[in-house]
Amino acid sequence: MFEGVKKLFGGKRAATRRRVNRRFFDAAASNRLVDWKLSYQRVNGDLFAEYPTIVLRARSLAQNNENVVGLLRNLQRNVVGVTGFTLQSKTENPATRSELETLWREYCSRIGGYCTLDERTSARDFDILVLRSLVIDGECFIRRTFDPSSKFGWRFEVLDSMQIDPLYTVENAGNGHRIFMGVELDERGREVAYYYRPTVDEVYYTGQRERLDASNIIHLYRKEFPAQIRGISMLASAVLELRQLDDYRTAELVHAQIGSAVMGVWEW
Repeated sequence: MFEGVKKLFGGKRAATRRRVNRRFFDAAASNRLVDWKLSYQRVNGDLFAEYPTIVLRARSLAQNNENVVGLLRNLQRNVVGVTGFTLQSKTENPATRSELETLWREYCSRIGGYCTLDERTSARDFDILVLRSLVIDGECFIRRTFDPSSKFGWRFEVLDSMQIDPLYTVENAGNGHRIFMGVELDERGREVAYYYRPTVDEVYYTGQRERLDASNIIHLYRKEFPAQIRGISMLASAVLELRQLDDYRTAELVHAQIGSAVMGVWEW
């Protein structure tokens, strides 16, 4: 009898151990209901393979999807605001404080054209462009240029992130440097230069590549993974779902149009 009880409970414990060993985390389950593709390379490898596609899809949504357009307009309204970023001087001298704030408003105005290189954009419009680039592309490249003829000296320009050549990668660029997706890094991982590719007839990857020193470029992006070099679009996780919703809505409209065109005739 003792041997029978031991065998009974011992068999249950063994089955439990086998069941635990077979699947400890449900998150790692793999069966015919779970189709989950995984990448065993670092985030930079994924970016190198998919960056242009993600950015171009996000830009398409920013042009055509009302949900993304509404998101961008809300961010523009709530982050930049109607008047843009203002300067409030903390200088104790009232005259100096007033002069500084007046100069800031003059610098930011569209009429003066002091802020941007093309002299056609106000500081508020420039900030909106930077914000849109960060949301859509996941990063923003700002080039600064010193203009001795300008009252304020420095002018700024937003570069198209797709023109910082994401296809240009060199593992050994000399002096311990390497180039990844158009960004040149030193042995410590610091950005020392960017490779800019102008367009011919407004087509990407058609112009001759230019090396821009990092001292005159501001690269804005949020690093979400270790050793990440380029930015990731904030819309990346929603691109497919938003596109599918657009297709579903189109199918529903077509179905409604077909249904409204159907006519029946009764005859006695």
